[in-house]
Amino acid sequence: VVGLALHHLDPISALREASRVARRVAVLEWPHREEEVGPPLGRRLSLEALEALFLKALGSPPRFLVEEGYVLALWDKS
Repeated sequence: VVGLALHHLDPISALREASRVARRVAVLEWPHREEEVGPPLGRRLSLEALEALFLKALGSPPRFLVEEGYVLALWDKS
């Protein structure tokens, strides 16, 4: 699980390392909207950006769970 941190890391390397050591990868991120708490919008990852990162790093997109306060991207090795 990468929790509220992918926007602070080299996301491609982080996703590849997570998939190397785990069969499943879960990324919890902030919603892509301006809020009083959390990183500024420019540092947040949209669903499209998250999907592109997973495709580039792992070769397939994640499943998304989108709630009011967070985005959860889930990926399983095939």
